[in-house]
Amino acid sequence: MWIRGPLTVRWPARIVFDLSSFLLSLSAHIPTEFCRRPRALAEIDRWKATEFRLFLLYCGPVVLKTFLKDPLYKHFLLLFAASTILSHDSLSRQFHDYAGSLLSSFVHGVVELYGKSELVYNVHCLLHIVDDVTRYGCLDSYSSYPFENKLKDIKRLVRKPSLPLQQAVHRLIERNRQLTDSSHNRSRHANAHYSFQREHIDGPLPDGVKYTKQFFKLFVSEVLLSVNQRDRCVQLLDKSIVVVRNILQHSDKAMIVYNKFNIVRDFFDYPLPSSALGIFEVSCLGHSLYFCDAGCIYCKCVLLPATAFDESSYVVLPLLHTGALE
Repeated sequence: MWIRGPLTVRWPARIVFDLSSFLLSLSAHIPTEFCRRPRALAEIDRWKATEFRLFLLYCGPVVLKTFLKDPLYKHFLLLFAASTILSHDSLSRQFHDYAGSLLSSFVHGVVELYGKSELVYNVHCLLHIVDDVTRYGCLDSYSSYPFENKLKDIKRLVRKPSLPLQQAVHRLIERNRQLTDSSHNRSRHANAHYSFQREHIDGPLPDGVKYTKQFFKLFVSEVLLSVNQRDRCVQLLDKSIVVVRNILQHSDKAMIVYNKFNIVRDFFDYPLPSSALGIFEVSCLGHSLYFCDAGCIYCKCVLLPATAFDESSYVVLPLLHTGALE
């Protein structure tokens, strides 16, 4: 509707171009956990479901704030807030009724802002999502993404046209044997919670820290933390938003060296303060170096520039499917 709808809601071509440029510029900030990067709106007919999810839950609130009229942006935030709540395991259990009221307001807003003709079946189905979440858990609990991803693995098990089922079974048996053999080696490493990668020697160190190994990457509960731009933002248990500058292995512990954002505020206040969803606008990254145990990390975050024109402030959104790194 924003690209091809009536003039009351359609963007001019210049805005479509500028928004697409902003969207493409976010590619360098999208964490490794996402299999696809943002694409231009000119390719929207070829977007995959994961790209729409990336736009809805992460990029959309940031890029639309500049380019969408206020009533339309607030209407979009109803869908965004409800989807965020229902995609989060603990929030969906506590606030599913509130999310349902947000979706109801969104559906009514479709009629007011876009016309009754746009109240199609897919929009109506939003009213029933809360019932599914109540029955089956958060949206990721019954998402078809794992099934679709598994199909790719199954296809790789088949090497010739004949007897595909037998081939798949034999390959799975071979894989299970390899996993059984390797499990003995893994059991020797008690601290399998952490996995360090790419050792180096020239990272920043806080005063007084010596005789320790340094690394570029750290896997914590299968979540990648790194000193690179896309994987370096985390929220600590004390709610601080920090940027990882170095990763240390001290004895059997994993530690992070970080800078802290000094200014943290709500990114939006409608339909609720964004901080209630763990979303903040941050700025003024301090130069002081701090360090803490990796166990003090609450969650990994997506760090996106707040505007297309400068990177003095950022929007921080929690990576929903990782949760706490315990």
